[in-house]
Amino acid sequence: MKFLKPFTSVFLFLCLLCNQTVHAEWEITQGTDPMTDDNNAYISVDNEEGTYALALKCWNDKDKTRWFAFITSIDFDKAQKYPESTQISLRVDQEKAIDMAFGQVNMGNKLSYVTGPDFGKDYFALEKKILNAKGKIVASFMANTMFFSVPNSREAVAELKTTCSYLGR
Repeated sequence: MKFLKPFTSVFLFLCLLCNQTVHAEWEITQGTDPMTDDNNAYISVDNEEGTYALALKCWNDKDKTRWFAFITSIDFDKAQKYPESTQISLRVDQEKAIDMAFGQVNMGNKLSYVTGPDFGKDYFALEKKILNAKGKIVASFMANTMFFSVPNSREAVAELKTTCSYLGR
């Protein structure tokens, strides 16, 4: 699937070397994909307890590749069986919640789930809501509810769009 560009622990290490800035609660990382030389960027935010994170990543490539990730603090154990996919409900500010299918991945040795345009028609509505968030994002995952503070995310989104101007369309 085109939203699942190669990403491994090497990628995460390289992102630490990239240019990072913080606006509101978002962390912005911009860099170059080591496999394709395409520019990429992502914004991420931790929940209030620091046990989960959300990330929106995009590539400035001909396919307009993008994905949205839900990252847990659970160490990925290769011997363990995790659900290959799951439903995660996300509510942005006072908008109606969107239920999305997410596929399981090992991201930085943490159990994570990603979604993108190939996972359903609601992806673009979710992306648009995230890009326009003004206060909070609430996620419901496996009977747990998490709160992510994203006040005044306008600057973070503007910086993200310097790499991927197509986002939110």
